[in-house]
Amino acid sequence: MNTRQWIQAIFVAIFLVITGILSYLTYTNVRKMAAQAHQIFDVPPTLIPRPTETLEPGVTPTPGPSPTPGVEVEIGAERVTILLLGIDQREGEEGPWRTDTMILLSLDPVRMTGSMLSIPRDLWVNIPGYEPGRINTANYIGDITNYPGGGPRLAMRTVEANLGVPVDHYVLVNFNVFLTLVGIIDPPDNPIEICVEEEIDDPDYPDWSYGTIHVHFDPGCQPMTPEQLLQYARTRATSGGDFDRARRQQEVINALRDRVLSLGGVSALISEAPRVWDMLVNGGLRTDLSLQQAINLAFLAQEVPRENIQSAVLDTRYVTLATSDDGSEVLLPRQGAIRALVRELFGVEPPNLSQEDLERLAASEGAWVSVANGTDRAGLATQTGDFLSAHGLYVADVGNADRQDYQESVIYDQSGDIYTARYIAALLGLPEEAIVSGPDPAAPPSLNYDVRVILGADFQGW
Repeated sequence: MNTRQWIQAIFVAIFLVITGILSYLTYTNVRKMAAQAHQIFDVPPTLIPRPTETLEPGVTPTPGPSPTPGVEVEIGAERVTILLLGIDQREGEEGPWRTDTMILLSLDPVRMTGSMLSIPRDLWVNIPGYEPGRINTANYIGDITNYPGGGPRLAMRTVEANLGVPVDHYVLVNFNVFLTLVGIIDPPDNPIEICVEEEIDDPDYPDWSYGTIHVHFDPGCQPMTPEQLLQYARTRATSGGDFDRARRQQEVINALRDRVLSLGGVSALISEAPRVWDMLVNGGLRTDLSLQQAINLAFLAQEVPRENIQSAVLDTRYVTLATSDDGSEVLLPRQGAIRALVRELFGVEPPNLSQEDLERLAASEGAWVSVANGTDRAGLATQTGDFLSAHGLYVADVGNADRQDYQESVIYDQSGDIYTARYIAALLGLPEEAIVSGPDPAAPPSLNYDVRVILGADFQGW
């Protein structure tokens, strides 16, 4: 078999899985470099079960409904959504690991459309069965606690619970798999071309020995080696930081997809698929997809026109920058905006609940509500608190916000009481885009609440 045939054969088994491997391009240097000791000081999060789901030592949580591992699912009849995970697993290190890259990839065979959604690692979410935390910790927690299906399964459940998108499968890759595959995709005699939009200069790009090198890209279209592709997608030396990096990652994924299609498609490439599949699995690829499912997805993916593929990043339009209890910067999801995006990308419609439905569901949550006046209108928090109490909510605190110049009202859902938050938004005539998952970063540390309402200048009353 010649080189070109070998390259083509590889793509038979992994036409879709390649996207998961390429998602690793944006794995980040979240670990702090210790040049002398070569130790990792990125301390894992404390594993504290949520009070409502207390776990005894050695007992794993019971997951809710999710795809059953090992069950063959026919690919081609319904939308298929896959969670792509990239971990920074270095030689000689033992896991478990956090996921430095998370992408949702979806294919709709009826409408012949595809979707990609990049999820930032610092997104603060409710992790089913555990305390809220960054979304990139779900894989670590699932592996270290022997969660049924392991870390990838808990990561899937976490995405489902917070974004509302059913996830059918996962693909998890490490650095070795990435190097093996991209080295074949991007041979020296036929490098992949990437069009760089702006100058990128990174004098502190991390190497693999806990040191740094200087990386530079001029604007314009240019061929890139595998190492350059990795550097281009991994560097954070732009004003948009992680958000820019996620967009470059999707750019590289699309370039690789175009390269795969240019190699002649799927039909003639099947004979070597099992051998290549085994090679990738032995090299560190983890997935609940079977070889046959990957092949079916390959046929489906090649038929989706490029113009029918939508992509998005959960950037500042969908998240709010905040600070966690330990002083770290995190991203709080803006639930209303995210739901609208999910509807557009994945065709997932949020439940059409009436105000009566929301009242009933909010009552079942029993949330403690705090109301704060972020305007100069005297007595607004007290009046609003009385109004919410009259509609069946338990208002535990009223007072002034940290400042009185809020232009937009905000509803902070600290404890995952989304129905209470939505009920409040409906009662007060606020858009669901005002709902933010997580605590109010400016609230006093002693304040005890589940949902906190900050009334801004946009609040017109009830």
